[in-house]
Amino acid sequence: MPLLFITICFVVISLFSGKAQNVILSVHQSEPLQITTPPTEFRILSGNKIVLGNGLTISGGTGNYQKIWSAPGWTADSIQNAITVAPIDTTVYSLKVTDEKGCSVSQLFRVNVIYPIQLECKIQPISCYKKNDARVTLKIIGGAPPYKIIWSNGESVNLLNNLEPGNYTVLVIDDLLQRQEKTFTIKEMPQILNDLNVSICEGSSFKYNGDDLKTEGWYKYSYSSAKGCDSTVVVTLSVNPLPEIPVIIQKGDTLQSSSSVGNQWLKEGVEIIGENKQILVITHSGNYAVNVTNSSECSSQSVAYSAIKTDVPIIQIAEINCKVYPNPNSGLFTVEIESDQSKPLVLELLTYEGKLIVKKTMEHQVGKQQIQFGKTNLADGVYTLRITLGNQTINRKLIVN
Repeated sequence: MPLLFITICFVVISLFSGKAQNVILSVHQSEPLQITTPPTEFRILSGNKIVLGNGLTISGGTGNYQKIWSAPGWTADSIQNAITVAPIDTTVYSLKVTDEKGCSVSQLFRVNVIYPIQLECKIQPISCYKKNDARVTLKIIGGAPPYKIIWSNGESVNLLNNLEPGNYTVLVIDDLLQRQEKTFTIKEMPQILNDLNVSICEGSSFKYNGDDLKTEGWYKYSYSSAKGCDSTVVVTLSVNPLPEIPVIIQKGDTLQSSSSVGNQWLKEGVEIIGENKQILVITHSGNYAVNVTNSSECSSQSVAYSAIKTDVPIIQIAEINCKVYPNPNSGLFTVEIESDQSKPLVLELLTYEGKLIVKKTMEHQVGKQQIQFGKTNLADGVYTLRITLGNQTINRKLIVN
């Protein structure tokens, strides 16, 4: 072991000779005790082992050296030249070297435990149908940085923007060559579709989005929300036919509807509670009507009939044969009347609610007669043609479109 030599010269006066003499005193001192070591910080994968102490050099001091290893949580120190450790978490180990004269020096060794890589992908989904604006943020937990990031779409960053629907895979490799892979799916937002099925009766309408819908079919409406997402509403409109306009026939004190089902009788415009059969027995004279409703909940109402209560039976005249064509049309119809009676003939065109639009009075001769009747520029809808020959009246439904 190298020694430090120090020479000290001084003068000594001899008691025997009385002469001064030179004396040389040499002091031998060791070099300072020290530890020379390779890197003192290490990284190991969780569950693995590492040897500490190999490759270090101790110099200086005096005599043999004693090596003492210690660490937090140990119940006893380890007196070895090198130790094998497998920490479950990052740990700092201490090496204390002491020479024969009690001089000592210490060195710390840090072992960083690296855990397996975990990947978390925070996905911000696509906001609207047909928009490619998804976002993915990659978070890496564990592993040993720096990391190498490899996306299936060629990117190598933690944040991906403007993603379209599909499958994406990311591979992360750390500095210890640990590999971890994760696959996820960006889903397409569904198209916002709303179906609205509506049934109306012939001659009425359905109001939607400012439109007055009358014709059977489907209607498409598009909207945009505050977030810019488009939605579509499809209105499917069904138009149900009206029942034939009923005709009232009086026989004595009974009124009979031309419809066998769906009747509701009215007197002076007010429903008569419980009177919903084909026959109505009247107890008082007055204006009667009958409303007929079919299976589609569509209704047609007769023209008001002025009934007189009497015990004398009413004799019915021969029936009128009547044809109206073309029906529907724009407002002008051909009315073909055939009867064996020569009587005054009255034609009346009324709205569905019973308001008179046009009236024509003439004399009908026995046989067949064709008459042009109606009015131009009528609004689309359902109308009633009332034909009166003598004291017999029939009604026909007319459609203008």
